[in-house]
Amino acid sequence: MPRRDQTAVRKARCWLGELPLASTDIERHLQRLLALRAAEVIRPLPRRKIASLFTRLSDSLPPFNIVEYYGDPVLAIAAQGILLDQGIQHADLMALVSLYANALADDHRPEPELALVACLLRRCGFKVTSPEIPAKRAISSAAQLLAADRKQTLEICRLVTTLTACGTRFVDIGDIGALLPSLCLSYATDWDAEAVSCLLRTCAYIGKSKEPACQWALEWLLDQQGINGRFGLFAPEAGRMQHDVNDWHLYFYPTVGALWCLAEIHQPGFLLSDHGPQSSGRTCL
Repeated sequence: MPRRDQTAVRKARCWLGELPLASTDIERHLQRLLALRAAEVIRPLPRRKIASLFTRLSDSLPPFNIVEYYGDPVLAIAAQGILLDQGIQHADLMALVSLYANALADDHRPEPELALVACLLRRCGFKVTSPEIPAKRAISSAAQLLAADRKQTLEICRLVTTLTACGTRFVDIGDIGALLPSLCLSYATDWDAEAVSCLLRTCAYIGKSKEPACQWALEWLLDQQGINGRFGLFAPEAGRMQHDVNDWHLYFYPTVGALWCLAEIHQPGFLLSDHGPQSSGRTCL
């Protein structure tokens, strides 16, 4: 990993670790957990520091009512796996993930789009049936992707993520694979750091992250980091929206997305691998 990337990770990790997250903001707590795990994949800390970081993080994850969680199930399941890596137990998070596992167990053969969920649940110790993943799956066409708006483009990225289980399963997605690196550049010229991070991750899952367009977009993304470690240069936008340019909420998701992106480029599918003290290096495959 280039020195510039590691420096960016160190600074972003420090910024995220100091944020005053509200106890009721469970989804942001889980997002930060994912981002800090991503940071350790890219730039490992000495064991002593890793333990203290995750001890602090587990302490900052408050109890919550699982019926009031409306966030992303994939995020919750991934976070549960991250905590289990470090031997940390969180009763409410485990109860929530158990609900998802029971729901999937009711489906004799889950749809291919649930490949990532199934892998993450098995990573957490649940017995779930693996979907049958087709060798080729048409998600969209290049022409449709070119005409897609931002929401549609990110949905296509989500489908690639779930079908390939973060790049740990090969799926031929057709001609859109050749177009995704160019879209990284297109969204960079629109100054959309979150979209660029998502597209770069998707390119990593299909083995395209070394393409020149992706490398240029990655350099652009790193340029979007402020001196304090957060990602996103929002001064003009904040002024137009009458927001405080120093409001950390503006930078939270771009920073989480950038760290996740960098980790997937470095090690696609890292969320599905064992990294705990007793790690054997297994994946869900």
